[in-house]
Amino acid sequence: MPSSSARELMDRYPEVFRLRNAGIGAFRGIECDDGWLPILDKMCADLSGLTEVPAVFQIKEKFAELRCYFSGVASDGAYVIVGEAVAEAAKTCEVCGAPGSAVNVQGVYKTVCEEHRLALEKRLSSRYNR
Repeated sequence: MPSSSARELMDRYPEVFRLRNAGIGAFRGIECDDGWLPILDKMCADLSGLTEVPAVFQIKEKFAELRCYFSGVASDGAYVIVGEAVAEAAKTCEVCGAPGSAVNVQGVYKTVCEEHRLALEKRLSSRYNR
């Protein structure tokens, strides 16, 4: 379930997230932690400025990388905008927005700062060492 901040972001860009209330079962919304929301806010603002605004049906983290999926065809400009957001997210902690990098902690890939890497290690070690 998206955070309240993610829901607010989708509310702010209804044209980008127009599939949200269209009754289409494939719509997934935003599925990442709040640290990337400023990046997503800029991305959505830039997408909204395009002549043909693409319909986003999912934004998520997968293997420590930001992913954005469109419904239908999107312009080259849309892919450039998403590429810039992906590059920024690759160096930003998904949890808090501080500088971060991709890590692999016990097979879980995440882009995090040092503080959240340690928290992830602690959480996963307690889960697997019971």
